[in-house]
Amino acid sequence: MSSPSANLEGLSERTVLRVSAVIAVASVMARRPDALFAPQFSWEDGPEWYQVARNFGFKSVGRVYNGYLGVPQRLAGLLVQPLPLRYAPLAFAVIAIIIQALPAIYIMSERGRPFHRSRTVRAGIALICLWVPASVDTNSNLAHIQWHLFILAAIMCAAAPAATVGQGVLDVLVILAAGLSAPSAFFLLPVVGLRFVLERNRRLVTWLVPLAMTFAAQAFAVVKWPDRRPHATLGPSIVGGARIIFNGRLSHRGGRPVVEDLSLKRDRLPAHLLT
Repeated sequence: MSSPSANLEGLSERTVLRVSAVIAVASVMARRPDALFAPQFSWEDGPEWYQVARNFGFKSVGRVYNGYLGVPQRLAGLLVQPLPLRYAPLAFAVIAIIIQALPAIYIMSERGRPFHRSRTVRAGIALICLWVPASVDTNSNLAHIQWHLFILAAIMCAAAPAATVGQGVLDVLVILAAGLSAPSAFFLLPVVGLRFVLERNRRLVTWLVPLAMTFAAQAFAVVKWPDRRPHATLGPSIVGGARIIFNGRLSHRGGRPVVEDLSLKRDRLPAHLLT
């Protein structure tokens, strides 16, 4: 009796891709079934990607949000405009689920062989991408597709370069989508540039050109509209720890830090909640 791993290795490429697509999509759906059966706008999906597209039309594509461009999110907002409003959250969820499943599918394809020759090992890597714990906020919503597009582009840039015209076109589309959804090129361009210097592989130009283009576009947005970037303190700090521990915030009185309690009290609740 043959083992499951042996059966997996013996499957054709087309069958592997079909099975991988079904499992990947089902895994993403299982993490947030409410996105399909009780869809609603999450995070920026409603006020930014849908409403701005409805108000400004195609002009919204170049609009900067949080200091960078979000072209794929804007285009998705335009794409769902012909639908009734009640179906827009479902359409956003479907788009997000497909994008979230793509990295796992790519790893299972033949272009993922540089990660490991065994499909069984690559299946494990793909499942890790799909089952990352404590990531519920990034599941099945348009507001966080930039993370999944970045993962897909990073996986692709670590794999083998395109060998055919079709693969090259796919690579360019992925890099453009990732680079225009967030400043992904700030991280990927130096890596691919270093790989080009070391390998001297001309096929890497297929990645370098769109990476340079998206790098320039996002850098222009960052420099041109610095006031649209959120200015928040990053990383752990004593102030942040106090906010978590005391459920409040720190202010300064007489030059000394004082914790102000922000916990809910009856005198701070709206009247209609007390009746």
